Amino acid sequence: MRIILENSRQDWVSLESELNALRLYIGMEKLRFENQFYYHESISKNLNVMSTLIPPMLIQPYIENAIWHGLLPKKSDQ
Repeated sequence: MRIILENSRQDWVSLESELNALRLYIGMEKLRFENQFYYHESISKNLNVMSTLIPPMLIQPYIENAIWHGLLPKKSDQ
């Protein structure tokens, strides 16, 4: 929560900071849904995540939507 609050006060955050927040968010969702999904992240080694700036909370809604509306319903249908 602290990272999300700190990032939300900024116009731009490093991709590294956003990825750290995403990792924590995904970890909490995995606990919440009793490890019902697996994920793998792949980041190009050519991308400098420390100097690449993005708006805060840009990626998180996509991850949340994928978990809630993509992965979890698929698991329950099997």
